[in-house]
Amino acid sequence: MTTLSGFYQLPDDAAPAGLTRVDSDLINYLDGQLLYASGTDTPVTAPLDDLVVSSGTAYPVVISNTVDSTIPALDRTDSQSEVSFSLLGIPKDERQLGLFSVVNSYGADPQNWRGNIGGTSDYTYYYDPTSYTFDGAFGYYQREIQTESALQAYVYPKARSFKYPFDDGTGRFPGDKTDGVMTQFWETKRAFRYQPGRITGVTLGVRMSTNSQHTGEVITWGVRNSVGDGYYFQLERGTDLYVVRQSATLGTLKVPRDSWNGDPITIDSNAAWSFDLRKVTMFSIQFGWYGAIGAEFYAYVPSEYRDARWVRLHGITASNEYSLPSLRSPFMKVFTQARTTAGTTQPAFINLYGSSVYIDGGDDGTLVTGSASMPEAKLIDSTDRSIMGLQLKPTINGVTNQQNIFPVSLGLRSDVDAKVTMAFETLPYNVNYTPGFGTSLSRGSSAVIPVARLSDTTLSGNFPNISGELVGNLNYLDGRRVKVEGAGIFRTHVSNYDSGLSQITVDRELPGSVTSIRLSRFNAWAMSSGTIPSGVTQGSVFYQTAGGYWRLGLVPQANTANWNPATQQVCWFASQYPGLAYNSLGAVTGESPFPQGPYIVQSFVVATGSTNTTITAGGQSITVSGVSPYPLRVVAELQDNASVTDVLYTTAPESVITIPGSGTSNTLPTWTASGVTQSSSAAGGITYVGSVFENAPNRVNSAAMIDTKGYRVLDSPNRVATYFIQSGEAVQYDLSPVFGSDRMFIGGTPGTVENTGALFVTASARNGSGYITATLDWEEQQ
Repeated sequence: MTTLSGFYQLPDDAAPAGLTRVDSDLINYLDGQLLYASGTDTPVTAPLDDLVVSSGTAYPVVISNTVDSTIPALDRTDSQSEVSFSLLGIPKDERQLGLFSVVNSYGADPQNWRGNIGGTSDYTYYYDPTSYTFDGAFGYYQREIQTESALQAYVYPKARSFKYPFDDGTGRFPGDKTDGVMTQFWETKRAFRYQPGRITGVTLGVRMSTNSQHTGEVITWGVRNSVGDGYYFQLERGTDLYVVRQSATLGTLKVPRDSWNGDPITIDSNAAWSFDLRKVTMFSIQFGWYGAIGAEFYAYVPSEYRDARWVRLHGITASNEYSLPSLRSPFMKVFTQARTTAGTTQPAFINLYGSSVYIDGGDDGTLVTGSASMPEAKLIDSTDRSIMGLQLKPTINGVTNQQNIFPVSLGLRSDVDAKVTMAFETLPYNVNYTPGFGTSLSRGSSAVIPVARLSDTTLSGNFPNISGELVGNLNYLDGRRVKVEGAGIFRTHVSNYDSGLSQITVDRELPGSVTSIRLSRFNAWAMSSGTIPSGVTQGSVFYQTAGGYWRLGLVPQANTANWNPATQQVCWFASQYPGLAYNSLGAVTGESPFPQGPYIVQSFVVATGSTNTTITAGGQSITVSGVSPYPLRVVAELQDNASVTDVLYTTAPESVITIPGSGTSNTLPTWTASGVTQSSSAAGGITYVGSVFENAPNRVNSAAMIDTKGYRVLDSPNRVATYFIQSGEAVQYDLSPVFGSDRMFIGGTPGTVENTGALFVTASARNGSGYITATLDWEEQQ
């Protein structure tokens, strides 16, 4: 044990460090022994300048005057930042692990960021003409500001919405509203979860609009999850700054700036530094453990002349205070958001320059492995078709799945020279089933009819017999309305005719220059040769459209040989119909298809009673005499220049089709057509089937779903890797150079736009045809 013998200690009031004159013992340099005065035991000394070390009166320093014993000294005089300790009070001596770090020099990386693409739907005038909504500085943008290397969320609504001349029946309204709201945001596609025993931190460099004094303006930046939790800063009216803890279980805690419990320089107007959010400022938020220990909010600020440090602005203490956690989900996303309401006199915006996510220790988190193989080899030829698919499961035990999947290896075996490609494809609605590139039904233009304009709404000419086609709603879900096509004629239908078929009346004013028209009618159709057989009492029909106006329906007790489209009962479940397009002056500029948005799926239910059966699909119902409506067939009716593709059905309704493995998928590749052109050249023929994503075979709680049944051409593949395999070869490819937490991954909440889509393995034979099989291995970051 080391003692203080042989040491001396400076007194508490020692002078500052420097040189001092001391009497030093002299030593015989030959043997290292002390020299003594002749005949005495008195050491010989001489005056020397020696170094004195002192750190002031607060911390006396022990100094050794021997060479064989030392006392370690800890430096306690460094100026520590307020982020030197974790939220758990542990010194951050470990290497921080960076989970995410991005600057925006080259714009928004679609692998990392998503925005509120296409605007918002939470303001009243959603269907305003584009030229009106984005007139001058007005509008909503999520864009890159190249001169600042920033991602900007920008909103500036007009004081009043567009006023439509009349209600055209498409679900839009006359408008002229004053309660509009615009919201725009940037958000990471990946969700970053905290880890048990660790603290997660996020940093954001931002600047924003200020001093609007508009009550409806709210700008926020921080982290949030999909279940209503979040930690973020919030600026209201451009002047009122808050820190916010939003909790789905505990409610929202909103702390104004003058109530923060952190560094006083952030609230003292006489301090050396105060917030100016017009200038770029770095913020940080730290949190962990279901919010049960709270959160802390920081800013990087000047502390004195030519120096800066992280300071703690506010801390939320939650440890052992609540019966429920303040975070229901650990998966948090980084976001910035701007929101404002009609009546503001200036735009609201926030610019994001860079951000990062890290944990206070070198832990990659929990990774579990998964694997799936094709149950049997698939025949491939020169057409590139899917042989396997991998995507996120929408939910795990009823909880939204927010994990990420990283493919690690791909095993292949083929008896033919083959090309294998891995590609992402965004699935419609991210459900278990998706149409492929299958049969296409299309129709060209009808005959031109010369006409003379007799009045604003009357034409004379030689018209076909349309006596049974003038009734029904304009959404085409009943009746057989006849649409008028011609130069300058939009959303116009025949409302009456004379007995001699020489004169028609229409429902909108005709242009004075009209000399010819076409009559676009529901007199061309195609009925599926494949049927929905007896016993299928519920399901969904999938389809895609390439344009035009059309409708789809279910036909009970259908016989394709002698079906009469004018008299046969049909349960119409989907249609596309025209809406008027306006400019900012209220003038009609053309047509747009309605409803706006993709038509992909409609559910159907067959309910058999004692004497009759009710078929319900897409909100429409029909009653069929008898207890056996089978076989059911799908019918498509198309007006001029319309097309529908890739029709298939499943035996699961839309409400439950996100349950992995529910139902079966059946394509409808061939049709009996009348007046409609059918093309199946790109389809898989009788072997074609839509993708069916089912539970991964390795475990129930896996985050993955696997498709080994789909055999189709991808619609819009985003290719990420291509491999070549020779006939008779079995190979294993390492996918780690392509996929990983800092590279590509499968992620994003299913059913939302940030979802990366499904990863498909597609294959084609380089000559002839043959069979191929595949095995895919992956890791899931829990």
